[in-house]
Amino acid sequence: MAQKLVKDIMRHDILVTASSDTKILEVAKKMSNFNVGSVVILDNEKIVGIVTERDIVRAISKGIGLDEKVSVIMTKNPITILYDEYINKASLIMNENNIRHLPVVNKQGQLVGMLSMRDIAKIKYEWMEE
Repeated sequence: MAQKLVKDIMRHDILVTASSDTKILEVAKKMSNFNVGSVVILDNEKIVGIVTERDIVRAISKGIGLDEKVSVIMTKNPITILYDEYINKASLIMNENNIRHLPVVNKQGQLVGMLSMRDIAKIKYEWMEE
């Protein structure tokens, strides 16, 4: 199997973002409307956090209100990966850090895509079918 790059399989057609002062409920609605499991939090076009379905479930279980700002529950300064890295490196990062969503950035640090464990699993499945 030829080594694929992150940019070859990342999602770039749907990049769901919000600002850190967006309410948790609005972020949850975005996830539902766009059928995604995470939202990247941007302030002034800089990645400052990420919120996943897990984060919202944890917040609800702790009694955090849906009217709170998403900054209360987001993972600050999330791990990212460059678009020209190999998929194997992305998979390793995700496994080592127990994360399922990895924002993809360009060399200037700007968000250009999203990589999920599902994307990686799909590639591995296609390889096995060859």
